[in-house]
Amino acid sequence: MCRFEGVWINKPPSNLLIKIDSSSIMKGFFFSLFFLFSTQIIAQSAYDQWEKVQYDKELHLSTDYKEKRIYSSKGAKENLLLRQWRIAKKGRLLRDMVYKANSTIVVYDLSMDYQTSNEVIGTNALDSSKVTYSLTKEGKIRYYVNNRKSTMHIIYTYNDDGQLIRCKDCLNAPRGDEWCLYYTYAYNKAKQLVGTRTYNLKKNQAVEDKVLYAKDSLVYNNGQLSERWALMPTGEPVRKMVYHYDKKGRLEQVAGQLIPPYQVFRNYTVLYDYHCNGKIKKERESYYLEGAIEYRRIINYDKKGRKKQQEGFNAQGERTSLYVIKYK
Repeated sequence: MCRFEGVWINKPPSNLLIKIDSSSIMKGFFFSLFFLFSTQIIAQSAYDQWEKVQYDKELHLSTDYKEKRIYSSKGAKENLLLRQWRIAKKGRLLRDMVYKANSTIVVYDLSMDYQTSNEVIGTNALDSSKVTYSLTKEGKIRYYVNNRKSTMHIIYTYNDDGQLIRCKDCLNAPRGDEWCLYYTYAYNKAKQLVGTRTYNLKKNQAVEDKVLYAKDSLVYNNGQLSERWALMPTGEPVRKMVYHYDKKGRLEQVAGQLIPPYQVFRNYTVLYDYHCNGKIKKERESYYLEGAIEYRRIINYDKKGRKKQQEGFNAQGERTSLYVIKYK
């Protein structure tokens, strides 16, 4: 049988775009790499950032397509409108156009100029504003900065093995534009991620002044990730994720829950189907509140493992969001 139900541990993030703040258009372009389809949106964590660096090719301006178009609606297929159009050549992103939700108005139109193999300048055709990307010699994102406002930036630091060890994010801080998020990462001797820390850091302050906000702890069993705990700064757990494997060592389920008394009781499960070639075919996520289903998300992938459709459903089973992605 080609069909296998389970969860793919090394899955790419479920994100392609993010809502654009028209008052900071160039901030929007970097955000466009991080759009969360799910309505279950929480503040970005150190682990989320780590996953993006590992599995999101577009974060590093790399692609496996010539064109990608994303269409969206609030549920009905007949109401689908173009939301984003990306053009690439030889595996590199060249142009990115994003449209205002539910309209044909272009929010920004960014063209990429590869100055060298390691430096890229993006220019927005709407206002001539620019952003700069720096890549490592291996092609990983090293930093992003808004050329008009240098405090709007993200900086990634890697160790000699190419593993992410620090990240300073001054675009996505939930406390506002005067703050940054600062992440650190720890690995074991087997080069597996075993811990993360998330800090709040005020812009223009020394890194030593950062304040611990949250932690993650990862546990392995026989070389496989078995548990991931989200912790308060003082160490109390607030969320637990358990990873289950079959007899062949394949991950078949991830089950997570928020731990009272910090939140009302919520949990979720994720299941996957696979194409015969081993690529992901379908992802089914279910979120529960006090035992009753609160939200469902179904994602379909093509035979290359690329997302091609995503649907969101409320507790009543009504489709509340629809995204269709087409590639050339």
